Amino acid sequence: MLDERRRDKRHNINRLAKIVLESGAFARDCMITDISDRGARLHTEAPNIPNSFILMITGDKVIREECRVVWQLGYEIGVEFANDKRSQQRLNTMKEFQSQARNILSGRG
Repeated sequence: MLDERRRDKRHNINRLAKIVLESGAFARDCMITDISDRGARLHTEAPNIPNSFILMITGDKVIREECRVVWQLGYEIGVEFANDKRSQQRLNTMKEFQSQARNILSGRG
């Protein structure tokens, strides 16, 4: 069995987001399939994703994360967050997403 080598626990969220450049000229849809304090796994069918970009995560609050691509396999992209200052905000938002999903699945949302 393979040992887990990641430093941070990953959380499945399946959340829609956008890949954008600072200029705003490039905007592509993506799905965040999992996220941690330091990075995320994205799924996108958009071609030619740049090596660095802003990931805009929408919800009750919009979160803008500076990202750097660390791996790509087909339609999946692994990114590292460039700014750790927002890790607590990201963690709180991820917990909100999970709570919303549990409410929907249990019929309360």
